[in-house]
Amino acid sequence: MAQAATQTMPITAKTTKPKPAPANGATAAPAALPNREKAIQILSKSIYKELRENGYEPKQIVALATEIISLVTTDIGDSPLAIAPPFRTLHLKYPIESLERPLTEGIIAGHPTMPQFRFDRDQVGNIIAYLKTLER
Repeated sequence: MAQAATQTMPITAKTTKPKPAPANGATAAPAALPNREKAIQILSKSIYKELRENGYEPKQIVALATEIISLVTTDIGDSPLAIAPPFRTLHLKYPIESLERPLTEGIIAGHPTMPQFRFDRDQVGNIIAYLKTLER
């Protein structure tokens, strides 16, 4: 980014060494986990706002998101469920434009272990934009 953000919100993850179990065999209650989902939403909105304020166009931001997704999918590797196609390959199996309606209305997958899911219009737009970047 061209300049530092004017307002920052630190997101920290405290790590602690595991404590040994009590001698009497009792187990301690797990520590409360931070609300990471909310922190990710705040962070992504802040990054997006910062990029737009520094002149980045939406297509450039999608390209950045695509690069990040590529790095993450490389870390994840193949799907643990062999019959489930990796999301990043959907554009190879289906015309991207044909996915808009099923993503909005809900997809019932061809295999029983996949839950039904549905996205709102903004999410569908983001998914379609991402899949289109994979066609290049």
